[in-house]
Amino acid sequence: MKLMICDEELSLFDLNSSATITFLETLWNISNLYNQIHCYVGLFICVFGSLANVVHIFVLSRPAMQKCAVNRLLSIIAICDICTMFSYTVFIVRFGFAVNPEEPPVGYNFIWIIFLLAHVVCSIALHTITLYLSVATAFIRYKTLKQIGSLWNHENIAFPVFLLVAAFTIILCIPTFLIHSIIPVVAKNVKNGENITLYTVGLAEFKRLDTCFFFKLNLWMTGIIFKVIPCILLLLFTLALLYELEKNRRKRKGMCSGATLAYRRHSAQSDRTTKILLILLTVFFSTEFPQGILAILNGLFPNDIHQFVYLSLGELLDLLSLINCNTCFIVYPLISSQYRSTLKSLIECIRQLIAGKGWKASTFNIRSRSRLSEAKLSLASRPMTPSPPFRFSSGNTFSTTLSPFNWPFSRKSTLHKSSITLLHNNNNNGISGGCSTESTQIRFLDDQDVLL
Repeated sequence: MKLMICDEELSLFDLNSSATITFLETLWNISNLYNQIHCYVGLFICVFGSLANVVHIFVLSRPAMQKCAVNRLLSIIAICDICTMFSYTVFIVRFGFAVNPEEPPVGYNFIWIIFLLAHVVCSIALHTITLYLSVATAFIRYKTLKQIGSLWNHENIAFPVFLLVAAFTIILCIPTFLIHSIIPVVAKNVKNGENITLYTVGLAEFKRLDTCFFFKLNLWMTGIIFKVIPCILLLLFTLALLYELEKNRRKRKGMCSGATLAYRRHSAQSDRTTKILLILLTVFFSTEFPQGILAILNGLFPNDIHQFVYLSLGELLDLLSLINCNTCFIVYPLISSQYRSTLKSLIECIRQLIAGKGWKASTFNIRSRSRLSEAKLSLASRPMTPSPPFRFSSGNTFSTTLSPFNWPFSRKSTLHKSSITLLHNNNNNGISGGCSTESTQIRFLDDQDVLL
C-alpha cells in the first residue's frame, strides 16, 4: 500500500504499466545494493573530508593567502563543510551502524530525535551557504579578472558576504523546521515487555489539513532557491570568467609573438585553468542540479517521488552532497601555484617535525614562502614597470641585497613562476622591454593565483 504524504495529489507513475514497474524495481535494486555499503563509504568520505578540509583551512589561513576575499571565503566554505560532515558522521554512527536494517526501531529517544531534526535543518543550511559562497567566489574572480585591483577582492569583503548569505539562508530554512514535528510513539521494551514512549519525526498536523500546501511550497523553495539558482549563477559567472580568460589570452597573443616561450608557457597554464574550471563546474552541476530537479518534482508529485524515488535514492543523493564537500581540497590546488607552494611548505614542515628537527627550523621554509607570496601580491597591486634596484639575468636571478623587499632567502635565489619572470630581457625568447611590461599586466589579469 502506498504511503500517502498528501491526499488527492497527482500521480507521476502509472503502476499498471510494466515498464514503470520495471523502472521502479531497478531503482529499488540499486538502492538495496548501495545501501549495504553506504555507511562505510559515507564514514570514509566524512573522515577523509574533515581532515582534508582542516589542511585546506590551515593553508588558506597563512598570511599570504589571506590577502584576498576569495581565499577567506574558501576558508569559510571549508569550515561549513567540516560541520556538515561531522554532523553526518554522528548521523551515520547512530542511525546507520547502530540500527538493525532488518528490524528498524519505531522510534528513538527524545534527545536523538532533537539531534535528527537539528541535523536535517543545519545540514541544509550549511550546504546552501557553501553553494552560495561558491557562487560569490566565482563572481569575485570574474570581477578581479575583469578589473585589476577590484574592491570586490579586498580581504574585508569576505565576512560581510558570509553574513549576508548566512542570514538569507537561515531565514529560508525556517519553513523546513516548522513543517516537521516530533511525534511520540508507544513501543514495547524488548527486555521486560513494558510499554515505553519513543519519538519520531513527521509532518506537522496543520500542514496536512491545508493539503500539504506549505509542505510543497517548502520543497519548491528548496529545489529552486537552494539548488537550481546557485547552479545557474555559477554557470553564468564561470562562463563569464572563461570569456575574460580567452579575451586576455588574445590580447597577449596580439602584443607578443605566439612563438615566444613565455607566451606558450602562459597559454598552457591558461588552458589548464580553463579545463579545471570546467571540471569544477561539472562536479557542481552533477551533484547539485539533480537534487534540485528532484525537489521540484517532489513538490509537484509528493507521494510518488517520496515513496518511489527518495526512499530508493536518498543515500545516493547524500553521497553526491558529501562529494561536493570535498571538491575544494581536490580541485583548487590544481589551479593555484601559490596554494601548491604553501601546501608543499606545510608538508615539509610536518616532515621535519617528524624527523625531530624542531618547530623553529621546520617553520622557516613556510614563513619564507609566505613572505615571497606577500611580495608577489604587493607587486600585483603596483604599477607593472621594472624598478631600477632589480638586476635581471637570463637565469631570472636577482640580488637580495638590492631588492626592495626583505627576502628571507640566500644571497642569490631563482624566482619561479613569479610576477617578474616576464620582465627580464632574454634574447632567446624574443620578449622586448615594452612587450614584457604589458604582458605582465595581462598576466596578473588572468594568472592562476588571481583566480583563487
